[in-house]
Amino acid sequence: MIEWARAEFRMPTGQDPPCFVYLWHWFNELTDWREQGFGVGPVSHQEIIAWATLNRFKPQPCEVSVLRALDRVFRKYHNDKNDPSGGASSSSPVSSREMTPELFDSLFG
Repeated sequence: MIEWARAEFRMPTGQDPPCFVYLWHWFNELTDWREQGFGVGPVSHQEIIAWATLNRFKPQPCEVSVLRALDRVFRKYHNDKNDPSGGASSSSPVSSREMTPELFDSLFG
């Protein structure tokens, strides 16, 4: 996690991220709660609420906004890093064909 922050914020070794340090520590704790699938999933508001309740924290809306912003940058970094195209395309191509039962069956058996 720290390696990601140092790369993202171009920080020298041994420095914490320049943002609010306590929020950085909160984000580090929350990152273990994220969903994993075909990529790095988001930390949901429900997970933030559950984490805050368990730790008896009452984050302010602005603090949650910072956590969500950190999460977006973190996911983009990791998903682009793991994308074989190097993150060149941010969206999948969409077919103009209408999805019919026959097409569905041919694709998914």
